Amino acid sequence: PDQAQLSSVSRETSQQCYQLYSCNSMVWQPGQQRDVVCLLRNGRARIGEATFIIDDERDSCQPALGSIPNAIFKSDSKGKIVVPVINHSKHGVALDQGDFIMHVLRMEPQQIYVVDANLDASREEEARKQFSTQENALLTLHQEWQAGDRPFFKREEGTDEKVVVATNEGMTETKTNYIADRRATSSVEHGNNEGSTAVMAITATPRCMHKQRGVLPERHNASLADLLSGKYTICSISPDVFDRTDVIPVVVLFGGAGGFEKGLPGKKDGKHLVVAVSIEGDAITAQAHRLNNPKVPMHQLMMANHEEVLAAVERYLPRAFWSKSWWHASPSCKKGSCANYGQSAAEVKNWFKTANWTVALLKKSGCPVWTLENTVRLLQCFLGFPTARVFRMERHCALPQKRARLLVSNIVISIPLYEGPQLSCYDALAEVKGWSGPAANLLQRNSFAHVRTCAKPSFTVTSGPHHIGG
Repeated sequence: PDQAQLSSVSRETSQQCYQLYSCNSMVWQPGQQRDVVCLLRNGRARIGEATFIIDDERDSCQPALGSIPNAIFKSDSKGKIVVPVINHSKHGVALDQGDFIMHVLRMEPQQIYVVDANLDASREEEARKQFSTQENALLTLHQEWQAGDRPFFKREEGTDEKVVVATNEGMTETKTNYIADRRATSSVEHGNNEGSTAVMAITATPRCMHKQRGVLPERHNASLADLLSGKYTICSISPDVFDRTDVIPVVVLFGGAGGFEKGLPGKKDGKHLVVAVSIEGDAITAQAHRLNNPKVPMHQLMMANHEEVLAAVERYLPRAFWSKSWWHASPSCKKGSCANYGQSAAEVKNWFKTANWTVALLKKSGCPVWTLENTVRLLQCFLGFPTARVFRMERHCALPQKRARLLVSNIVISIPLYEGPQLSCYDALAEVKGWSGPAANLLQRNSFAHVRTCAKPSFTVTSGPHHIGG
């Protein structure tokens, strides 16, 4: 959306300016962007379930800090929200817990309308097909307004003009008068909503039409045919899909960049495995997930409350279908992995708490099958479940490395053994990299400076750099 347009809409209607405060102590290098857990407040009061944009026009107490342009955010029920915060200055910036970050402007859902002027004709036509009749009428109004054909804010004072306004609930006819400060004051006949303001601004259901190259057009309330076509970025799936007897709904928690969905078979034993939603807390990781798995609806949420997570899942998968679903969770193992030598005792303790919190959430969902995947260090926490077992994954699939993973589940899991040869690093990368060999002449080095030839399996991947070559 156009930031100036959105700011104008909010200032002219609600005039609600709130503030973001940091929930943690953080440090930014010049130009660095970090995801910050923020608290949305109006004075001392927390503001939950509020949609807002960054107020770039107001002089801030932290002028060096900004966020992603044109982004629309929404706080959770307790007023918390993860916001990417960018240090625009040439110096380092540090904030303590509770420090002010920036001003924001609250937006009501009916005030938000996303128009992407950079769409080519074919993509704009495809996007228009997803709009309702009212929204298409609204888009036409907006284009006429931008072209200057409709003087919404340029009538002579004291004159009346009937204007058709598109809203979320249909077309409404209203009378408006010109006001010097560009705010209309007469009422809109909009259901039983007494005292509504006749705002000559664009209002409709939010949409997001991507500008990135290669991004597929969005599809809401998608059919199974839409999913299988591979032509769309799926934002939500029709409940009719989950009502089919040949479909098993899948819910993914801690979706990450989408590796689980990449490995999930589209069909197994005659059943379509359809991911209803994948939930991820990190904003950049969630966007990577959307690009890696356009057929999977992605919901960004910093999971901290069971009821809030369950409510988020219900928006994508009605509870009526939870009794036939499979839920999977892969909490980050970064803070608890044995390979992370920089971890503190408190971080490990919190990591164990996260794992237990996640299993409690999976049990609360009431789904017939749930699974949790993590590192072997968690095994001691879950002994006694039908499955709490460490699997050597190279023994069960064609994997060019040795990798042990813990699987926990409420059912007994048995994975067939892989009967093929152990793959090497060379087997996995030679064709992609154009290597001609021999494999023994190529070396690989991990982040701990250990070296071996590429004729052997690769090192287990950690967050540090790996080097491979001649």
